[in-house]
Amino acid sequence: FQIDWQQSYGSMATDIAYDIVQTNDGYLVAGAAYSGGGQVTCFEEGGGGGWLLKIDNFGNLLWQKCTVNRGAYRMVKAIGEPYFYLIGGSNDDPYPDAYNLWVAKIDTLGNIIWERTLGNNIGILSGDQYGEATADGGVIATAQIDSQGGDITHWHGGYDGWVIKLDSLGNTEWDQSIGSSQF
Repeated sequence: FQIDWQQSYGSMATDIAYDIVQTNDGYLVAGAAYSGGGQVTCFEEGGGGGWLLKIDNFGNLLWQKCTVNRGAYRMVKAIGEPYFYLIGGSNDDPYPDAYNLWVAKIDTLGNIIWERTLGNNIGILSGDQYGEATADGGVIATAQIDSQGGDITHWHGGYDGWVIKLDSLGNTEWDQSIGSSQF
């Protein structure tokens, strides 16, 4: 096998790439920046802020954008549209004191078309957010929950899987919890 190119991005601290998607002219990389310096021009004090990179087909860094209090673990291309969905976590409104599911629709320049923080005042369990684009141009996302209220309409008790479907405009179409009353 042959390596066409390789590149390192980041600072002298821990910076993490979580996901990558191909665009017409390169790649978008979703990650977290834990420090400034090096190639990182923005970061969140005290923890990893969301870090979105655009690289060309040769690995050259074209631009970067950061999100404070929210970050993506997964990224998927919208079906039938030139947009992408970021799926991750947020400590932002409407639930600023709890970690919740964050879904954002972005364009190829990293501009946010819309974003939603979904969950409740208690929050979700961190690190288990996933998503997939749907045929109607929307997105379906998952998280692990241990409470209900807010956007979570049902909870069986214990730790449940939570699935929520958003349309292409970010409106909730439905949500469902999967689990039992046991931890």
